[in-house]
Amino acid sequence: MPTPPARLTSEDLQMLARMAGLNIAPEREPAVLAELNVQLANLQLIETLLPAPTPAAALPYDPTFPIVRGDEEPIR
Repeated sequence: MPTPPARLTSEDLQMLARMAGLNIAPEREPAVLAELNVQLANLQLIETLLPAPTPAAALPYDPTFPIVRGDEEPIR
């Protein structure tokens, strides 16, 4: 998942709400958008304080599991 932009627009909020199945009242939309943008700004501050060697968004998705053999007894 790519890193979100620094500030979300009203259109971004509407798309995110629709994807999440949420309904946001038009009169509450400015407050919700402002709070979401504050939270995104805080996330960027945290990432600068605690840099990770490999950001989670950049890690490749690997759905494989280790090989399980049927002829071996489990180790207890």
